[in-house]
Amino acid sequence: MAKKIKSFSTFFAYMVISVTLYCTSEAAKANTSAQPIIDATTQTKNANPAQNPRINAASKSDNEYIRLLINHQYPVLDAKFNAMQQDFEAGKIDDFKLEVAFNGFRIADPALEAPLDAWLQAFPRSYAAHVARGVYYLEIGQNARGDGYANKTSPKQFNALNTAIAKARTDLNTSLILNNKLLISYAYLLKIAKYYSDDSDLPMSRITSFILSNAHWKSRPSPNLQKQQDLLNAANHIAPHNFIARHSYMYNLQTKWGGSTQAMRNFFNKSKTAGLTPAELGYLESQVLLDHAWVEDQRGLAEASAVDYAAAIDQFGADINQFYPEVYVQMLDETAFELQKIKKYDSAFKYFQRAIEVDSKDVYAWSSLGFYFRQRHDLQSAANADRIAAELGNATAQDA
Repeated sequence: MAKKIKSFSTFFAYMVISVTLYCTSEAAKANTSAQPIIDATTQTKNANPAQNPRINAASKSDNEYIRLLINHQYPVLDAKFNAMQQDFEAGKIDDFKLEVAFNGFRIADPALEAPLDAWLQAFPRSYAAHVARGVYYLEIGQNARGDGYANKTSPKQFNALNTAIAKARTDLNTSLILNNKLLISYAYLLKIAKYYSDDSDLPMSRITSFILSNAHWKSRPSPNLQKQQDLLNAANHIAPHNFIARHSYMYNLQTKWGGSTQAMRNFFNKSKTAGLTPAELGYLESQVLLDHAWVEDQRGLAEASAVDYAAAIDQFGADINQFYPEVYVQMLDETAFELQKIKKYDSAFKYFQRAIEVDSKDVYAWSSLGFYFRQRHDLQSAANADRIAAELGNATAQDA
């Protein structure tokens, strides 16, 4: 699915934490309540089974489908995905299981392109191969573009995104020619749709007025909502009670993508009559709260934002692995970030600690805990957190 995307850069957040904690060090010293020490062994505990696929090279993947792909087992791959699609059409599995399977190809490793091409050469009419390569190209594009604000993103990054998503859209459209019952293809086309303006051939990133920053997020042009509605209608025609296409559509309604919290709320209310499960509705509602919290953060309302992020976490549901665990981790990090802004460091600590319990590779949480423990004069725990953050790729933590 969904990959982990933060609304702030790690470096920026790191600097904010440094300054705010330094300025309140005396207050931190005054609080002598005992805190648990984060042991280095925590790094290997409770690993998130859906960890961010961008950091996993294909050669190291333990995903069944990737192993089959790199070992050139194309007939087996085709048979497995054909059987899965048939099971979905027969009502034996739900639509989310389809997305989980294809999300295995969300690995931004260039080495994966050749075996995907070879799969299509061996089975040129394989809809599964087209979907898999489309998913791969989407991840390649998003990884090339990065998570930074648009005014901090280079033309080279945008060009790489545009090239990759154009390839992804071609593959996904081709898959629908080969099999017009592919809900999964519509769900991924909806994920891609947010990158396009009212002119479906003009990527949003090429529009000069597109500046997604704290100062300009309100000025972003609206995407082509009618085309997105058409995609959703087609998906709903195939599977009236589907979750994955509705989730993709709702994601595009976020304020930072040109929508609004109210638009998300309206869509959520409409989805209540779509036959979704209570868990699916709970997840969608958590995303409405998440968007509202994001807007409050942009407006400088840190305390209100923290409250809504925490409410989104509560609404997410008890079974965090049922949908998108990486989104749950994002909400934990965002809540902690807002709590730090209002100097509630002990409360922030609890959210960072929970984030690491869910995803032991959450580099932002580890680097933040390094600061927290250092201000508490718990140098051993600080060193452990800094070391783990550095091993996970945080360049600043390497100098701590």
